[in-house]
Amino acid sequence: MPNNQKKCLKHAIMGLSLATLFCGSSVVLAACPDYAKSGKRYEFSAEDAYSAKTYTIEAGGNLDLSQCAKMPGEGWVTEAPDFTFKLTANPNNRAIEFKVTSKCDSVLLINTPTSKWQFDDDSNGALDPKIRIAAATTGYYDIWIGNVEKGYCDATLKVETF
Repeated sequence: MPNNQKKCLKHAIMGLSLATLFCGSSVVLAACPDYAKSGKRYEFSAEDAYSAKTYTIEAGGNLDLSQCAKMPGEGWVTEAPDFTFKLTANPNNRAIEFKVTSKCDSVLLINTPTSKWQFDDDSNGALDPKIRIAAATTGYYDIWIGNVEKGYCDATLKVETF
């Protein structure tokens, strides 16, 4: 077997996307946000987040959401979440809100503890996103902060319960 075929076989065993990259197959697989990966991890209860928490981030990424089947919204994000928040307790069924302010037209993508995707572009005004989830479920919230355009900009995420 020629060396290039051995390489292709090795990459095919490692994963189809690598085989596509190295072997020139006509099949193109788009990378998409992956909630199985973790972002920067934080843990808090709904009571803890009653006093807003803020986090700085660079909004954007190299993945085009419009190329991901069954993914809400459009914009550019990273494969792994920017943040993975664990809501440990919510005895009063508080709502949780994720609000972004940025220096670009940012987007917000969330995968909730019930594996539902939520997306927003401009609900926070001034081209910034906001998502509020009523009676927030305890568990992991994976958060992506992206950019409508390809590129990056400075952003701040504010997390608060009500």
